[in-house]
Amino acid sequence: MPTDVLPTDVLPTDVLLVDDDDDVRRTLRRFLERRGWRVTDVGSATEAMNYLADHQPDLVVSDYDMPDQGGLDLFQWMRAEKCTAVRVLLTGHADLHLALHTLNRGLADRFITKPWEEVALFEILRDSVARRGEKAGIGVWGKNVEGERLA
Repeated sequence: MPTDVLPTDVLPTDVLLVDDDDDVRRTLRRFLERRGWRVTDVGSATEAMNYLADHQPDLVVSDYDMPDQGGLDLFQWMRAEKCTAVRVLLTGHADLHLALHTLNRGLADRFITKPWEEVALFEILRDSVARRGEKAGIGVWGKNVEGERLA
């Protein structure tokens, strides 16, 4: 499916992208911004921790393998700091053991392998944010869970 016909019907979402690969960050940033999401990107877990000390994004998408600290290190720190953002781990390694370990320990909410398929990626991110919103009583399309339109 071409990227220009992907759904854009979600609430505005603040996203922090964390990846040491500039091309990956640039690609994801453009992809999400075209759907109306607000995106901040950083190149390391340390930069992400500094950002998260002062900001509360809805979603953090982080690479697993980075030079200083990896995505799991960042997610462990986020959990210790009680950061409520949805955590999605990106990895170039299709490792079932890693995925199960990460999800079962509650370090990440979702696990995505690179390269990704755009429709599937967007659905995973959208659904992750929707689940978080539903827990807070906010639906995905600007309505509360009872179906009333939010102001």
